[in-house]
Amino acid sequence: MEIIGIIAIFLIYAFFGQIIRAFFASLSAGRRTLIHGGSFKENFGTQFFGMDAFELKGEKKPVSSETPFEVLELSGKGIIPVKKPTNISFITSILDMTDGDPVPVLAAIDDFMEPESRAFQHLIEAMHVSPNTGFVSWVRIGVVIPSLLIPPHSGQRNLVAVTRMVDADNPPPINLGFCDSSHPGHLAAYQYSFQENFEDKGYEEAATHRDDARAFIIMLAVQVAMADGDFADEEGKVIKDWITRSIATYSDERKEELKKVYNKAFKDGYEKAKKGTLSISKITNELNEIASKAQKYEAVELCYDVMAADGVADEAELDAIKNISQSLDLDFQEIQKMKDQRLIKLSTKLESQSSVEAILGIESDWSHDQIHKHLRKEFTKWNGRLNTLSSGEERENAQQMLDLIAEARKKYAKST
Repeated sequence: MEIIGIIAIFLIYAFFGQIIRAFFASLSAGRRTLIHGGSFKENFGTQFFGMDAFELKGEKKPVSSETPFEVLELSGKGIIPVKKPTNISFITSILDMTDGDPVPVLAAIDDFMEPESRAFQHLIEAMHVSPNTGFVSWVRIGVVIPSLLIPPHSGQRNLVAVTRMVDADNPPPINLGFCDSSHPGHLAAYQYSFQENFEDKGYEEAATHRDDARAFIIMLAVQVAMADGDFADEEGKVIKDWITRSIATYSDERKEELKKVYNKAFKDGYEKAKKGTLSISKITNELNEIASKAQKYEAVELCYDVMAADGVADEAELDAIKNISQSLDLDFQEIQKMKDQRLIKLSTKLESQSSVEAILGIESDWSHDQIHKHLRKEFTKWNGRLNTLSSGEERENAQQMLDLIAEARKKYAKST
């Protein structure tokens, strides 16, 4: 009887303990639902029963209704595998698995490159997490724009997005998409496989044309730098850094060969631009013959970086880049995004009234209705950005863009 009594007390204690834990889990889940959103049932399950292991999924979405570009959004859900409070980041690399062994996939623009190479990389900045916490719902932890990827070969390719969870205060080095998983800052890695069809030649296929294309790209960048009549040291450094990144993936012997080719293009471009004999149309015609679409965007991005190097939006440089973009037949929306990213970081002070059109992208053959429609769109865009920026140089530059739009409205209102 005494043993039965002890067992009964134990069962009663366990039963009431379960009720008490469920009660507090309910309170916590309710608070989380109010603060973070999601269903009560989902949050309650997280608190009381625990989350599942962390997992990764991918989903393709259109960038916007105005562009044909798609974005592959990588999302994570589940408990975060840390044993102590940690600042974590997510770093995504892309590898090509079509031929068996993994091979790096490169990116067409700087914003999606590793710091020391042209291999694709996307970073989601640090967030502070504690043990036994995680994402109740799917949260975006990586982004890939397939149209800006450069695989080793064209055609249907089997790709893998590798998203690594890392200690933001001690991140492991990632080189050409590969990483030592034993590094203490490497917390976990997740993979998502997908397929893409590439019409342009891959970087291994296009090796014969690639070197020539990059030499022409360097010449275009030099022409933009000289468009205002002066070649600033900052502009030269941007081009030299671009050359360094472009040859980073090669062997030492190949690096030396390419360095000579690209430095010669730099020197020849400078001499011709100084004499006024460097022809944008001739160079863009050559690029249209041998360059991939990704390399053409690469050329325009480098030109914008050169323009922004001295911190001033110069009208002549903007006009030169516009001519280059049109000659290369590139998507206007993507070029506009590149320009906006640079303008937000530099001064837009005017030297002449005509600079308003160059900076705002107003074409000389537009009707007044087209101009006013464009100005309304630009106002909405820059006003939205102004409201999201904290005080500082970028907010001041956004305000300058709004001032330019107001100035343009007055100018064209008088002409109607």
